[in-house]
Amino acid sequence: GKSYHRAKATLSHMSTWYAEIGPRCTDTTVRPNWGLGVRASPRYYTVEECVSVQHEVLGWPDGKCPCAAELAAECSGHRSSCHDHLYVENLWMRPKNSSTTYLQYCPKRVLELQDTVDLYLYLNPAARPASVSLLHFDKLELMRRASRELTDIDTLFFVNHFDRSRSCNGTCCGAAERRVTTMTRELIALHSWRPYECPGHPMLQWRSTGNCTCKHWPQRDYPC
Repeated sequence: GKSYHRAKATLSHMSTWYAEIGPRCTDTTVRPNWGLGVRASPRYYTVEECVSVQHEVLGWPDGKCPCAAELAAECSGHRSSCHDHLYVENLWMRPKNSSTTYLQYCPKRVLELQDTVDLYLYLNPAARPASVSLLHFDKLELMRRASRELTDIDTLFFVNHFDRSRSCNGTCCGAAERRVTTMTRELIALHSWRPYECPGHPMLQWRSTGNCTCKHWPQRDYPC
């Protein structure tokens, strides 16, 4: 792993964590996973306390999707209700206000980056193109590589993540569109994710009791 000084998280480190929605984007040259604005340097810190989070939707095991026509209404709006390999590989979460979720995650050793393309640049320091538009990578393979190589990092934090589900035809929505593209905050546990077990991760807990009861698993897509 890389050798660096890691500070304990302060309010300045975590000031953006609970702003669930990041800046807006109307630049139709910006594509998903690029983030927004000037590329910031990586930051490393340790978060000792647990933070309130919400799972990204995991979905059902590959080949066992229940979203047939008769269940279309139930599954509408959940782009990964059937299956998403990214969510099987790693635990993806969004920081949430504690009043809206009982689920907590303990981040421990954090690497803070702007978005997925910054993870690519971090793992490929010699790749410094004039524009991120010149970079091409497979997101799933990138996450698998990060999980293998970043053994001294527990959690990735994407400060301004541009999710494809928020795009208009593969870019930020333009000023003329009825939709608005906003960046999101994403926490990704790099290791120890067990997507079809409960508890799904050793660093997940319930805010009220501490222990995960798994009371609603597997009926729900949230294996605490």
